[in-house]
Amino acid sequence: MTQLPSAKTVGKSLKIWRMNLGKKGWLSLFWPKEYGGESWPLVDYLIFLEELARRGSPGYNAIGVKMLAPTLFKYRTEEQKERHFKLLLLTC
Repeated sequence: MTQLPSAKTVGKSLKIWRMNLGKKGWLSLFWPKEYGGESWPLVDYLIFLEELARRGSPGYNAIGVKMLAPTLFKYRTEEQKERHFKLLLLTC
């Protein structure tokens, strides 16, 4: 019988996966360039997400990248921008 990895091991692997996506800039592909993104068109970004899913990617925390970040784009102060954008990319 194959033993499954522990929840701690899986959690650590997911954290490393998400941090690598963030370091490569792959979490912010649709963000405007002025906020550290690549300004990808929505269709291209959706194709990217579809490919991640097709290959069995564990994904990432989309709430920060897709929901919090756009709110900060519009309503943030400069202090919030400095504090939050980099963290979002490393922790989502």
